[in-house]
Amino acid sequence: MQQPQSPVNAADPERTAAIEGTVPEFLRTPAQGAPQNMPPVMPLPMDQRPNQYSQFGRSGLPNHANAADRLRGQYVSHGVLPLVVMMVIPMIAAAVWPVAGLIAAALLFWLLFTVGYSETAQLDRESKRGGERKGSDSALRIVQLPWHLVKGLAATIARTLQFALLDVLCMVFAAIALDLPWQQVPMPNGYWPYQVPWLTDVAPFSVTNLVAAGVAATAWILTSLWPFSEAIRLAAGAMRGRSVANQPSNQPDQQYRPNQPNV
Repeated sequence: MQQPQSPVNAADPERTAAIEGTVPEFLRTPAQGAPQNMPPVMPLPMDQRPNQYSQFGRSGLPNHANAADRLRGQYVSHGVLPLVVMMVIPMIAAAVWPVAGLIAAALLFWLLFTVGYSETAQLDRESKRGGERKGSDSALRIVQLPWHLVKGLAATIARTLQFALLDVLCMVFAAIALDLPWQQVPMPNGYWPYQVPWLTDVAPFSVTNLVAAGVAATAWILTSLWPFSEAIRLAAGAMRGRSVANQPSNQPDQQYRPNQPNV
């Protein structure tokens, strides 16, 4: 049966024949064995569709394989508040004696670094087991404690020097701005042949000591929340306890991101 011609074919049959003559023969004839009628593509049911969050969380980062890695990130984020509260210790110590604030900060740093390295080793062991915690981990912590103390002491020296530098700089600016009393005094036992400026009104809870307390608190916040301080924040979060870290968070799929401050 002859098919009816379209208006274009009926209007200009010579032009239609010329156009059909330009198409190669192998393009005008279907390939042998090719299906003439393709079956329609049916959509998958909702329960069989791939879950877009099965391999990646809502944050776009891969989900962790066990709870130990997730707990590590929660410790780091939950350790900010304890560090802010801990600034009271060097602040009160500096209010009694300015140098005592530096000593208190150094002891706190040593404690935090030691706990942080111990907890990091424990979480690494749990991560290798898929999040499982064994009874022998407590014995391993005791055995590794001397090494973590030495490692924490090395990190404490560098962090205490940073605290002392910030404390001295802030104290100099405060003394100049507030016109605190000072004078040139020689070093004890003559170790330094030159005299150095020193604040004179250093009685407990005097105006100078109260200023030193505020400066010590500022130096503690800047030093403890300094970038690349995951060990300190992890230790502070671990000291809050696992029950706090395991509480549901409003931020889903919270991951551990090293070398980034979680403030």
